[in-house]
Amino acid sequence: MVTRLAFRDWLDSQGEEPSEHIRAWLRPLEQADESKAKTGRKPSKAREHMARILDALKQFAQENDESFDRYTMPGPHGEGFEDEGSFHWMCAQLFREFRCGNSNFRNRQHNGLCSVQPYAQPTDFYRRALPVIAQKLGVKLNVRHLHLRAKKTA
Repeated sequence: MVTRLAFRDWLDSQGEEPSEHIRAWLRPLEQADESKAKTGRKPSKAREHMARILDALKQFAQENDESFDRYTMPGPHGEGFEDEGSFHWMCAQLFREFRCGNSNFRNRQHNGLCSVQPYAQPTDFYRRALPVIAQKLGVKLNVRHLHLRAKKTA
């Protein structure tokens, strides 16, 4: 038995144009190729969102007379997006694509854009910044999922 794919490849290698009937028989292959191209994964906006978050954090720090350097940011980085009050937690509260594992977050989404200070002590910087920068970024926070201490500032 000859499959459509094998026949199409053979026909292409021969340099022959398929007849009307052969084109009709090969049409499901063309449609499958088109649907694969259409259903590809959308490019992630994580790096764009990270840049926007970092710009908003810098502005927040300036407005509150605090120092902020995206390459020596205050702690904590967080062990995951559920580590409340951490940089990772704050990013995940703002944009869904940051709700991922810690290694994915560090290596793919903010690698080269920012870094937490080595041995950074935990602070409340990200907890205080979250409601302010969410408003600036046009993000609506789901306060039901924020911890009680964060609700007081939201």
